[in-house]
Amino acid sequence: MEHTINGVAFRVVGLRSLIKGARHANACELTAPAPWAQVRAIAGLEVPGLGPILDVGAPRIGDGTLPAGTPFNLITAVGQ
Repeated sequence: MEHTINGVAFRVVGLRSLIKGARHANACELTAPAPWAQVRAIAGLEVPGLGPILDVGAPRIGDGTLPAGTPFNLITAVGQ
């Protein structure tokens, strides 16, 4: 699934993994470069098919711009 949320373009690339606190980690990767702060700022927004984003696990690298292909996790609630 490919999405663009608040200017952050990404695709879901992996299966949901159950993690502590009744949450899922959803493996994703950027499909276009984006500033780290902008990627982190999508927490609290809704992703169709995944539900509300509780947290974003994105690496902070280099000058703060994450290149296309950067892997990250979207944390969503179980049951969404």
